This record gives sequence, structure tokens and C-alpha cells, in this order.
Amino acid sequence: MLFFVQYGSSQVDLTKADNLFLQSLNPVECRDYLESVLPKAHNGKEKAEVLCRLSKTYLILGQNESSRDRKRELFGKGVSYAEQAIREDSTNPECYMWHSGNVGRECQTRSITEQIKKLSVIMDDLTMILDKMKMTEY
Repeated sequence: MLFFVQYGSSQVDLTKADNLFLQSLNPVECRDYLESVLPKAHNGKEKAEVLCRLSKTYLILGQNESSRDRKRELFGKGVSYAEQAIREDSTNPECYMWHSGNVGRECQTRSITEQIKKLSVIMDDLTMILDKMKMTEY
């Protein structure tokens, strides 16, 4: 299932990245492709789409890693890309989803005390996802 919307740029083909991820499950090739097209994204929405996919890819790379330190590094990069995506397009719920995913996985490599400190970040992200999808009632 694809969560992303293509924004019609002739310079950035996100279909290739989605296919690399979904069909071949090759996160390294997907990461390399996304990092190569990021400079070609010409507006905030496109940049956010690329950055979200990078965050998602780093989540998978981190999950596939055996070293705790390397996991932290990869999940940390995923968090960074998601934060950049949020700055580019704060209306995209995907930005918050991949942010919370990477924060959650990164904190699992830490002590329980540090994990508890991150719960509010994850809950804030989940609230933003529901808000951006207009699934909350006030």
C-alpha cells in the first residue's frame, strides 16, 4: 500500500523509489536513489515526499542492522530526515508517521528511562497524524 501522493514534478520520479522499496525491498538502492534526487525537488511538498521516503528507508536500514550503535545512527538519520520533511511540509501526515517510527525504534536501543522520555514525542506525532488526516474531533 502506498501512502504517498505524487506531486507531478517532471524532475523527481518517486515511483522508482516506491518500486525499489515495495518490489525489491532493497533499502540501500532506494536510499541511494532518493539521496540523488533530493537536490532536484523544486518545492517544499516534493522535498517532503523525498525526505519522508528517506526517513522510511532509514527505519528499514536500522531494523536490518545488528549493531546497537549502528541502529541508533541509522534511526537517528531517519529522525533527521523526518524533521526536515516536517519543516518542508507540515501538513503531510507521513512526515509525522516516519518521525515517530524512527524515534520509537531509536529509543528501543536505550534504557527504559530514556524510552519513557520519548513517549511524549511519539504521542505528539500520533496526534499530528490524526489531525492532518482530519480524524480528530474537538
